[in-house]
Amino acid sequence: MRFSILLTLCISFLLFGCKPEKTEKTTELNLELSKQIDKMANLDKQMQLNVLQFARFGYEELEKVENLRAQVYEKHANSIKEILDTYGYPGNKLVGKQSADRFFTLMQHTQDFPEIMKLGIEKMEEDLKGNQIEKYQYISLKDQYAVLTDIPQPFGTIVRFDEKGKSYALNPAEDIESNRSEMGMDSLNRYLDRKTIEYFNLNLTELANKGIEQPILNK
Repeated sequence: MRFSILLTLCISFLLFGCKPEKTEKTTELNLELSKQIDKMANLDKQMQLNVLQFARFGYEELEKVENLRAQVYEKHANSIKEILDTYGYPGNKLVGKQSADRFFTLMQHTQDFPEIMKLGIEKMEEDLKGNQIEKYQYISLKDQYAVLTDIPQPFGTIVRFDEKGKSYALNPAEDIESNRSEMGMDSLNRYLDRKTIEYFNLNLTELANKGIEQPILNK
């Protein structure tokens, strides 16, 4: 019964979500757009919680929730494209920092729609120098898009760990150091060393069983 009620509520959100009206770009705070983004973000968060909650109830229930989440993501992807086409990327001045941060989370969940993620990145680049966009969000989306589309990461923020717990960047670009410097980031090796230390501290017992008593850092 609880599952049926939850599905009904989620489907209602999915079917009756609002769409942005076509308006000219403005730097004034757009409260209606902010509310729309917040509504989408709340439903997005609920979908994530649903998957975690129903994962323990068996495959059939989890499959239903995952299918519903896929429908919500597709609905949101279409709304995100409309927002980007209408307003550009909704940064801090247009919707406020909280809603801008929530929109970034929604952008991260367009992984099944890389063309929309690419559009979001392009719109970000238009306003990046105007301090409307958080640089770390732009960097994160650029690397996420690169990994999704199997092209070199421009900044190397997405990493993996070898069997000894040492981090490495997935498919780093040849000009990665200049890219990072341009965005005010430190060197890739320093970043990787921090990730290695974090991983080491979280996996002390497992690594100790392999005879690794210190994090393996770059020289």
